[in-house]
Amino acid sequence: MDNFFNIIFNDELTEALTPEELILVALTIEVWENAPVSYAHRAFHDFYDSSAYYKLFDLWMHEMPYGTAKARTGDPELWIINKLKKGMTNDNQT
Repeated sequence: MDNFFNIIFNDELTEALTPEELILVALTIEVWENAPVSYAHRAFHDFYDSSAYYKLFDLWMHEMPYGTAKARTGDPELWIINKLKKGMTNDNQT
């Protein structure tokens, strides 16, 4: 649950997303890490179809490798999920 609050109170994310989108992102990460695979994939697709995904893609597309951003050599959705998870880990270490 600590990871949930790290996303909700992350300054960069609170500037880019609405409160509802922050909750969706936090829940997506929690489900992705803790739920059975079939449920996690459903949550992942719900995230991909959300305004939060598109806002985060726009926010971070310049950090994303070109091939990943174009979905040629990588998956932009997974890149965003991994960046969120990495950010949560870094927040826990401070």
